Amino acid sequence: MTESMGANERTGFEIAVIGMAGRFPGAGNINRFWENLKNGVESITFFSDGELEEDGVPVELLRNTNYVKARACLDDTQYFDSPFFNYTPKESGVMDPQLRLYHEYTWTALEDAGYDPGTYRGRIGVYAGAYPGISWVSTTLKGARDSSEQYDVSVLNNVSGYGTRISYKLGLRGPSLSLQTACSTSLVAVHMACRGLINLECDIGLAGGVSISGPQKSGYLYQEGMILSQQSLCYFVPTILVQKGNPRNIHSLQDLLKEGIKLGLGDAKACAIGRKTEQIFTKNGIAWADVEKNIAFQSLTVNELGMQIQTSSLDAVIVWDAIARYYSKYGSEVPIPVEQNVISTVNIGVLSFTPNHPLAEEFVKFAASARGKDIFQEHNYRTDPPQ
Repeated sequence: MTESMGANERTGFEIAVIGMAGRFPGAGNINRFWENLKNGVESITFFSDGELEEDGVPVELLRNTNYVKARACLDDTQYFDSPFFNYTPKESGVMDPQLRLYHEYTWTALEDAGYDPGTYRGRIGVYAGAYPGISWVSTTLKGARDSSEQYDVSVLNNVSGYGTRISYKLGLRGPSLSLQTACSTSLVAVHMACRGLINLECDIGLAGGVSISGPQKSGYLYQEGMILSQQSLCYFVPTILVQKGNPRNIHSLQDLLKEGIKLGLGDAKACAIGRKTEQIFTKNGIAWADVEKNIAFQSLTVNELGMQIQTSSLDAVIVWDAIARYYSKYGSEVPIPVEQNVISTVNIGVLSFTPNHPLAEEFVKFAASARGKDIFQEHNYRTDPPQ
């Protein structure tokens, strides 16, 4: 992959994505996930009171107005091919479903890449991220009858051993790392795999993250100030953030074009708010040339835009509404009317403190699109190798 406007010379540090595998709410594989993203498919499951009561949710909880009867569900997490991975039924029965899936999709990713770990002589490294399955472990430990069974439960559910366990079971001879960096886990795993390849520690790097929380057929209790959504869906709403008190009298998108306004926007090639901002101007018939003359700062991150208001460096920026609220001590929010705005939704789940952060989803979306060349062409990249 080379940038069409740049030089075509290879540096020796190029890394290719040669195989992918994954399961997501509403998508049993990468291709279905990509189609859902392209078509804006909402993959949240909503439950009736009867369904939840049947699965053991207390009636009193169902009557609580703050109980959200929805979840992003993964199908068939109860199934696992124990003999294929050389586990006994007893072992797989106490194994965290997260680790079961990690076995399956590590193998599937290798299949997608066309490499058989049994015959491939190179070093395959594993960079595994997972969120501790506290609920699963505590429930499973209650059923352990003696210290031997307790030991089995602790070993088979220890997230710090995911990497080495996968390597052992599949006979992989590269580095094996398990990591947990909260919301960035999956992308840090990708980063570590890239470093392993560049440093010649492995010839193929398997990187990814897994998170399955709570019973699949259940909701959650909304709490003011917590990170879970009251509506079961999360929305990212672009808004204008100006200096406190709005001294430049900015009340609309058109006002951002006034002479002398110092405007800050996200870089459309680097962050989502930048892409949405361009779409907003296009939707409202505002020529980019008219916007460009007032751009005093283009950022790689949305937080940097908020900081520009905090330091009084700019008159206005376009950020997510949550960022505007965070910087409300230093700036004033000027909402963009709904009919003029372009609002983003998280279609596969509510935000949570897991390895499968939307950034990881963005990477999957980016890499998966190589097959259709959609995103590469959008950003002036080409996928054919240089001559």
